[in-house]
Amino acid sequence: MDSIRKLAIVSDLNRTGDELARIDIRERHPGASEREVALRLASLENGRELMVEAFGRDPDVEGW
Repeated sequence: MDSIRKLAIVSDLNRTGDELARIDIRERHPGASEREVALRLASLENGRELMVEAFGRDPDVEGW
């Protein structure tokens, strides 16, 4: 398998993982706006320190 195909597979897996995480977030927080879903997903992917620094949002306080 060439490098381009491998990269495409990894990209597809990443998108699938993100979509599954979004589904889980929406199930746990049915009233969440799209922004809140995106912030919760970013919290999972980037960790607390970056979320506090970049968005002023502490996942330990506001939830993952």
